[in-house]
Amino acid sequence: MAFPHDHQKSRKHQFTLGQTLLKVDKKYTPIKAIGRGLYGVVCYAFNREMNEKVAIKKISNIFDNLVVAVRALRELKILMHVKHENIIELKDAVIPDHRGFND
Repeated sequence: MAFPHDHQKSRKHQFTLGQTLLKVDKKYTPIKAIGRGLYGVVCYAFNREMNEKVAIKKISNIFDNLVVAVRALRELKILMHVKHENIIELKDAVIPDHRGFND
């Protein structure tokens, strides 16, 4: 994994995870890759504001395939409502900055 590339005027920074570029809020410090799947990548990070460990999941090209988009939406909806010690809690969902994004 590469080190973050800071953007001075932005509250976000980006880093590469394998061949995937992740752009996240500067409050997150990437630690290591957790896994890669058919739809995207997951990394382990630290939230400096909340002083807690988190997992960041990026789903690549989500709007290129309707099935992938529907599955991702379903996963988000379930995680928003489920509170259980054995299921990871949804802390935040990052929406692209603009409609013409290329991800």
